[in-house]
Amino acid sequence: MNLFDALMLTSSIAFIPAIIIAIVNSTLWKKPKRLKDQVPNSVSVLVPCRNESKNIAACVKTILMQGEVVKEILIYDDESTDTTSSEIDKLISNHPAAIKRIPTQNKPKGWTGKNHACAQLASSAKGDWLLFIDADTRLQKDAITTLLGTAKRKDVSFISAWPKITMTGYIEKLLMPLLNNVVFTMFPAPLADIKSDKALGLAHGACIMVKSEVYFAVGGHTRVRTLLFEDTMLARTWRRSGYKSTCIDGSKLISVRMYETFNDIVTGFTKNYYPAFRHQRSFWGFQIWNLSWTLIPLACLVGLQYGFASIWILLALFFSITPRLVLAVRFSHTIWSVFLHPITNLVMLYIGTISYLKWGHRGGVEWKGRSYSKQETDHSD
Repeated sequence: MNLFDALMLTSSIAFIPAIIIAIVNSTLWKKPKRLKDQVPNSVSVLVPCRNESKNIAACVKTILMQGEVVKEILIYDDESTDTTSSEIDKLISNHPAAIKRIPTQNKPKGWTGKNHACAQLASSAKGDWLLFIDADTRLQKDAITTLLGTAKRKDVSFISAWPKITMTGYIEKLLMPLLNNVVFTMFPAPLADIKSDKALGLAHGACIMVKSEVYFAVGGHTRVRTLLFEDTMLARTWRRSGYKSTCIDGSKLISVRMYETFNDIVTGFTKNYYPAFRHQRSFWGFQIWNLSWTLIPLACLVGLQYGFASIWILLALFFSITPRLVLAVRFSHTIWSVFLHPITNLVMLYIGTISYLKWGHRGGVEWKGRSYSKQETDHSD
């Protein structure tokens, strides 16, 4: 075995943990059984909105079809600069008994917009359970009943549904699968139902349901008020406080089109990329690991081009795309995007670097027309 073959063998071994975690998530992370038995007036559905004039009506339409499990629909307009406010007024005029608008307040210093909106909504809610959903979320039939039933069956007071990510354009189909690839080659979702470790807390902000009394006992969104990466941190806060949380495969229950354009994707991922890591060393460790997803396949192809063909090169090439292929099948991603992964992964590395520079050296980021500095978002309770 020559030096190049030894390098390829070592690379193959390095990909084994990612392959195992991807397979575990794809086979053992079961989709919840759809439940139809309704518990009347159990859930307050809370929708924070900022500049969501194109989404709010479609979102509310899917809430209204959930049945009598919904006690109330509360909407908060987070100082939108588009026509969101008038869209909310139209919805209320059409469904006055079902929908209530929570009065807008100026965002206080030390809060992110969404966290403040969620806190205002929760303080006005009357349901035993609170369901926070984004305006770009679409609920499938019986989604809320299934969430509630699953939470009770698992005996948890915090449940999040990882959504089906709707991808329409080529850019979305190329880049959005990177999110699932990052999460589900590193996070063993089934293990979170067995272990209470706070590091196993996971949530997607598009859909989080919590038991009301526990939410206020924990401190709710006040505990994560400064954070833009609040969803998973809220789940970890839950666990740190001694309560159970779970994140289920919600691909049959909810869908969300997170971003529509390349700029949207870069801006959205930049907001969360660096803050997802608590320390610079973990961030740079991940960047180096992520770089291997590009360098190893390219090294294999170069080796084959120059006549270094061997079983070890082919094995390294196969292992480098196996996790991505497994998750593509699991989440119905386009197969062609798998084989472009070494190239598209460079975009992820670029976004990570931009996120680091913005948060670490350029004062922060802009999100939905607001500026957030590192100092403002650098801590939580």
